[in-house]
Formats: sequence, structure tokens, C-alpha cells
Amino acid sequence: MQEPATIEPVSNRADGIIRVGDTLLLVEVKSDARSASVASAIRDLETLEGTLSTSAESTLVPLLVVRHMGEAGSDLCRRRGISWLDFEGNADIRAPGLRIRILGQRSKRHPSSEPSLNPFANKASRVAHVLLLDPRRYWTAVQLQSATALDKGSISRTLKALRTGGYLKSNPVSRAEVAVAEPSMLLDGWDEHYRIRPASAYGLLSTREGISTEIRVGDILKARGVKATFGGLPAAAAYTKFGSFRRVRVYVEGPLTSEIRAELNISDDSRGRNVYFVPADQGTRIGSEERAGRRYSSPILTYLDLRGEVERAQEAREDLRRFIEAGWK
Repeated sequence: MQEPATIEPVSNRADGIIRVGDTLLLVEVKSDARSASVASAIRDLETLEGTLSTSAESTLVPLLVVRHMGEAGSDLCRRRGISWLDFEGNADIRAPGLRIRILGQRSKRHPSSEPSLNPFANKASRVAHVLLLDPRRYWTAVQLQSATALDKGSISRTLKALRTGGYLKSNPVSRAEVAVAEPSMLLDGWDEHYRIRPASAYGLLSTREGISTEIRVGDILKARGVKATFGGLPAAAAYTKFGSFRRVRVYVEGPLTSEIRAELNISDDSRGRNVYFVPADQGTRIGSEERAGRRYSSPILTYLDLRGEVERAQEAREDLRRFIEAGWK
């Protein structure tokens, strides 16, 4: 018969310790599950885990408890090997002889604890984009204004919201300069709020593989004077060489004329199409790179866009995450 769970005396700064057989669940409770809060809780749990001693027969398992766990927060816990559960009945707990995985439960919507300005909204997110491309650099507001093409007021409000979220640190020499406190946390925070930009038109080319489609699309758009930046799976393949793909996502700067529409079999219907055209903006250009004669969206934007892709997008996303983090070291 399975032994019932019991509450152990709380020690150090733990919010609670629950014994289930020979497993001790070290509990940390957070009121919100924004990526910054989850990352902070994980650091606290890892520190606590290192300070507690257990018997040889017992296993200590860190457990994060939040009101509602979002996808970005759960991904962060998975990567760091942290179990979690939320007040809505969702859980992902791993321990010797214990496996609990419950997803998809929803209760009434809880009041948001987000700051009044969302620093990851479409235009405001340009600041996070620039910062993540060089997270160790300290930036002034004027430099960020130049790099993002945002006005002074927008920069000020966005930096304030990022500071409030715990994403930034100040230069100890000049507090007017800021840098990223923890790059993974900032990327996860943006990922949590990111909404992939919808395509405005869809093309169809009879090609065997995505790279052939990409080359042909690039050649046709270039011949017609339309600037193109490839994103999604083509960009991931350019950065990581992860493998083959079919769907091509391309950001375009300029009109898709009747000649282009005819050459690329463009339709407003996405069914059966293998080329997705998305209007480009200033954010698309940030950090874009040219490789093999074609331009690709930055690894950061590509990583975010892959959440909305199909095919082997999850595999490509994991490869690209490793590529990005290697560049930060």
C-alpha cells in the first residue's frame, strides 16, 4: 500500500517540504509564472537543494508551485529538470517511482500581474531583440533608440517595464546604461508573449525540397526588385544545418505584383501551399544575416517564429536554442 504524503518541518527558506515515501518534495511557491519569476524560483530551489542534507534512502526533488503555469515557464522547468504544479490542477512531476503529468486544466481566468506596458508587444519587443543579440553589452537609451527606430518615450517606457520584470541590470559605473540580467530569462519572457505574424499570401512551387523552393523564391523576388528575408525553417537550416524542410517562410519588403503572383502561384488560400509571404517591418531587419547570397531573420526571431511552424519545427527550435546559447557564452 502506498504511504500517504506527509508535511515535513520547514527548514531554511523553503516554503514547504512534502514527503511521499522516500521522496522529499522541496516546495517553492510563486504568485505568478512569468518567465522572470520562474527563473528566479528555479535559482532559489537549486540553492536550497544544495544546502539541505537527506538520508541515503531519501531523494530530494525541487517542486515549483504557481497559480497558472504557462508554456514558456514549463519549458524552462523542463530544461532545468524542475518539477512543477499549478493551482488549476496541471502538473509535471518526476521523482524515483513517481511520475505525474497533467496538462490542459483551466479554471477561471486570474487577474494579470503584468506591468501596464507589455515590453514584448510588437514594436516594444524591438528593444528585447537588440539586447538579446549582444546581451553582455551595456546600452544607453539613445543607442537603443537608434537601433530600434523607436521614439524616446517608447524606449523609456519599455526599459522601465523590462526593469520591473527583472530582465535588466544597470552598469555599476553608469546606471544610465543597461544590459541583460540573464539572456535565457529574457528570451523566455519574449517567447511567452510572442505572437507569430500571420502570412498575407501563399505561394506554391513544385519542388522536391525546401532549399530548392527557397532559392527559386529568392531569385524571383530579387529579379523583381523585392527585398526578401527568409525566416522559420529555412533560417533555422541556415544557422544549424538541422535537416530538410518543406515550408518556406519569407518576409517581403514591397508589393507582390501580378507578375510575381503568377510566377509563384500566389493565392490568398493557404491550403496545400509551401511558401508563406509575411510583410516585413523594422523588427524583421534587426539582426538579420546574409548567408549564401540570401538574407535570413536573426536567430532570435527565427527561434520565436518556429513555435508556430509545423513539420520538424520543434527539433529545429531545440537545435537553434543551443546555437543561440552557445553564442552567448
